[in-house]
Amino acid sequence: MTRTTISVEVSQEVVEALTQLAARCNSCGAIGDGFATHGAAFTPASLLAMVAEDASKIITDPQSWQSANLRHVLASHGYRVGEQ
Repeated sequence: MTRTTISVEVSQEVVEALTQLAARCNSCGAIGDGFATHGAAFTPASLLAMVAEDASKIITDPQSWQSANLRHVLASHGYRVGEQ
């Protein structure tokens, strides 16, 4: 699989919040129980990459739970992205 880098600009406040969120994910109990799909080494970048992968499933795997959840998030922002 070819990997591509996509750069995004966010505020320092967003970076700080993502850093805290990644740390919370890394220390959550689910990792110890084997339920964390992306392991215990989250960074803001890997967290955003996971969200991007899940969002792409709206197109590539529209029946998945990831795509259903991301469709809901997008709908909350006013975007209706059902199958066309």
